[in-house]
Amino acid sequence: MHTRHFVHLIAIAALCPSLIGCQTAARQTAQRQSESSAAASDFATKFNLAKLREQEGDYAAARKLYKELLLSDPSHASTHHRLGIVEIRLGETDSGLDHLRLADAASPDNVAILNDLGFACLTTGRPEMAQQVLLTALDLDPHNERTINNLAMAYGLTGQFDKAFATFRRKLNEAEALSNLGYVATQAGNAKFATECYSRALSLNPNLKEAAEALAQLADLKRQIEQQKSIAAATKLSGAAEAENESAIRLTGAQQPQPDSRP
Repeated sequence: MHTRHFVHLIAIAALCPSLIGCQTAARQTAQRQSESSAAASDFATKFNLAKLREQEGDYAAARKLYKELLLSDPSHASTHHRLGIVEIRLGETDSGLDHLRLADAASPDNVAILNDLGFACLTTGRPEMAQQVLLTALDLDPHNERTINNLAMAYGLTGQFDKAFATFRRKLNEAEALSNLGYVATQAGNAKFATECYSRALSLNPNLKEAAEALAQLADLKRQIEQQKSIAAATKLSGAAEAENESAIRLTGAQQPQPDSRP
């Protein structure tokens, strides 16, 4: 009986190291999880602070915070996304576009990121690139109004007015689409076509206030340009007349040939 008891004690003693090891591993796992949770909480707090600075218009402070966040998580899509937008607003176009591309790579098929990347391409003079990005976004969400408007703008800025109009028509009636097309044509520097678009829009819907105001502005701009041309032409004529008078004065005031008095 005593022998069996002794054997039982030995068996328990043999198990104890394993139990102690399991308890230690469990504590270490719990500690790591706690540290990870604390780090995630700190990251989220700092990210929200950066977004607040961005919303307040303090883009330099927001950029600093976003860059610090990327040191701890270099592939964080949302941080690249917000940093890209902030840097573009600060005039750092190339760097901003790079961060937006990194955001897209870290979170592919994200329509919000694609829309901001496409819009950034538009506002930095890259309408062809914007088309490619926004077509991808449209495939993912064919009814996204922001994507549709930005893509139509991208088409218009490259002179593809037919495609721009067809894209606007996905969400708007004909008069509204024509009014929007007039705006795009104005941005593209085609005032004549813009005037035609606004006029057609108002013929379909005379209550389109934006189209009426834009048409009046274009008419006023046309008058100013014509006036400037008239002034320039008058100035040119005046300058030519002055030059002619000056030439006549020089000729009149020149030394006249004297008669030869020699015998």
